[in-house]
Amino acid sequence: MRRLIAIRDRQRANRPVVQVGIIGMPQKAHEISAFRKKWMGVADSVVVSGIVSRLGSISFVNIADSNWQSTPCFYVWSQLPVLSDGTAALCCDDWDGVAAMGNLYSSTIREIWTCELRKKLRILHLAGRAGTIPACQACRQPRQGPWWFANGVSGERTTPVSIPGGG
Repeated sequence: MRRLIAIRDRQRANRPVVQVGIIGMPQKAHEISAFRKKWMGVADSVVVSGIVSRLGSISFVNIADSNWQSTPCFYVWSQLPVLSDGTAALCCDDWDGVAAMGNLYSSTIREIWTCELRKKLRILHLAGRAGTIPACQACRQPRQGPWWFANGVSGERTTPVSIPGGG
C-alpha cells in the first residue's frame, strides 16, 4: 500500500484513493486501535465496517432477499482490493481472493481493472445474472451505488449506457 501511495503522490495524482479497513466484530475488537494507528496519515481513509456474509463464508449471516440479482453491485465498478500477496480481489467481500482478477506482481492496475473477465462480470451484473458468478451467488448482497449509478453503467466505466439485448 505504501508503495502504491508513493507512486500516486509522485505523479501528483488524486487517484487511486486508498482505503484500508478492518471489520468491527467482537473477535477483532482488540486490534482496531492498533490498526487505526498504523494506517492513519498513510491511507486516504481508514474504516471500521460492519460484518456481512463475505461471499457466504460467515455462516451466521443469513441473506434472504430473493431479488438480489436485479441490483447491479456498485463494488464491481468502484473497488479493486489488493490482498497482501498482490492478489487483486473482485471486491472487498472477497477477502480470500477466491474471485481473483489478477495479481499486481504480474499485471498493472489498469490491466486488471480493464481485463475481459472484469468486463464480463460487470455485464452479467447489468443483465441481472450475477447469480451465475460463484462469488456473487455466495454473497447475495449487492451494494447500491450513488444516485447516478442507478441510471445504468457500462461494462468498463461508471457512465450511463443502455445495453442492447440486455446482455
